Amino acid sequence: MSGRGLMIAELFELFPHDALSEQSFVERRWPDGVRCPFRGSDDVQDGAAHGGGLRQ
Repeated sequence: MSGRGLMIAELFELFPHDALSEQSFVERRWPDGVRCPFRGSDDVQDGAAHGGGLRQ
């Protein structure tokens, strides 16, 4: 990839299905593994929600 960005066709070549796209995002976003931003725990669940919003 050059500094010009990606064309949509190139994006579909890199990520032909959702699972590969999600895996790539997760690996780039959390290179040391997914952690809960509220508790710092690595015991996380997909789609988990915390009541009450952000801690103060």
